[in-house]
Amino acid sequence: MTPKINVDANAHVYVPADVWVLVIEIECTHSYPAKAYEKRAAAIAEAKRVVGDIEILNEHINEWTHRGETSAEWSCRIEGTLGNHDQLKRIASTLAAIPDIKSTGPTWYVSAEGHRQGRDRAIKDAVALARHEAEILAQAAGGSLRNVTTIHLDRDYENNRAPRQNTMSELIVEVSGAPELDLNASDVSVSASVILEYEFIEG
Repeated sequence: MTPKINVDANAHVYVPADVWVLVIEIECTHSYPAKAYEKRAAAIAEAKRVVGDIEILNEHINEWTHRGETSAEWSCRIEGTLGNHDQLKRIASTLAAIPDIKSTGPTWYVSAEGHRQGRDRAIKDAVALARHEAEILAQAAGGSLRNVTTIHLDRDYENNRAPRQNTMSELIVEVSGAPELDLNASDVSVSASVILEYEFIEG
């Protein structure tokens, strides 16, 4: 039986984040419920005016009363790409100066296409690394490599780093009332893991 050399390798590449999400929250309180609702309606109208033509997603309204104070809440999220990064800066800085409105983010992600391109690069790097390590092992054992007998891509390793899950950038900035906002995108790690098996030729 021909002896085998089995090597696994992981590779990580960094892909520029190109999708952002900003969460907008409103909370208005007053001893008179009608006043709390009125303040909330005005704040929602102002938030939507600032957001402009960007689609508002996942709107949620909530009201509750505690010790005679009524709290009227509203929240949503908006999304964009690097193409409207300047618009993100304008929205976040404007909202930060408006009473009763808080924005959280942006949280940066890699788009599906960006993740695919990064994954392709990571796979190539992982295969090259596995080949290099197999050659070192073969030389150290006094032989050489022949044919590849098995190539395996670890899908579990890959899926744990899918867009909008573990490849999410950790850049989350609280911008409520902040005079200067750091809203720049950051790189996101995309990974791949492969297993290669080669025939080992002695001598």
